[in-house]
Amino acid sequence: MKHIHYFFILLSFIFLSLNIGCQTQTAPKLSAQERAAIQPPLAYKVSEPTSINANTPLLILLHGYRSNEESMLGLKQHFSKDFLVISTRAPLTPDPDHYAWYSLDFSTNQLKPNLKEAAEARRILAQFIKDIQAKYNITPSKTFLLGFSQGAIMSTSMGLLYPELVGGIVPVSGRLPRAVEFMPKKKYPPFLVIHGMNDNRIPIAEGNLVLDKLEELKVKNVDKLIHQKGHTFTPDGIRKMNEWFKKYAFGR
Repeated sequence: MKHIHYFFILLSFIFLSLNIGCQTQTAPKLSAQERAAIQPPLAYKVSEPTSINANTPLLILLHGYRSNEESMLGLKQHFSKDFLVISTRAPLTPDPDHYAWYSLDFSTNQLKPNLKEAAEARRILAQFIKDIQAKYNITPSKTFLLGFSQGAIMSTSMGLLYPELVGGIVPVSGRLPRAVEFMPKKKYPPFLVIHGMNDNRIPIAEGNLVLDKLEELKVKNVDKLIHQKGHTFTPDGIRKMNEWFKKYAFGR
């Protein structure tokens, strides 16, 4: 009986220690003043819904090469007004009012991305996502990335390298990033891959490689739309995205 008594005392101590440990690992909620003071590392435009609460989904838009945040912000009219929409500006400025996530070398037939800049852009974007989530008190599971062209490459990178940061990825007319090794993760967010059969900038073969990589990494929830147009958004693509968002962003 004495040994049993000591056993229960020890068990209670272990439970208490674990409980204290869990409490210390839980980050305190930021005050409104603290959230307002957060300065994400990228410029952006925001479109807020009427109210923001724990169930509000966050949609982060990532533009393509030599574009800007204004070009993507117009997409908000096609989606639910309940989204908190953030349209992000890439960090590099090839020329005024045009931005890029990383430089491209057009001097040869083989288009070469600047790998150092691409790696830095991924680091910056990951921090940007964390800061926006903290600023608006949005969880990763309610965070969705929609990227076009070079922005699609960035969104795919986030979903495969930092799956814990996001709740869903929609790459439109993109491909896999160059020279990046994707180590298998325990869990990945859902993907909706959209690409055009007649894309003359990023061929459909590159979109198929994205799908192949998702299968190789055993990403469970993968949807796709292969349309007959080129390097662009289409009405069918918008319709497919809304169906997908209805399921994953709004749980309907």
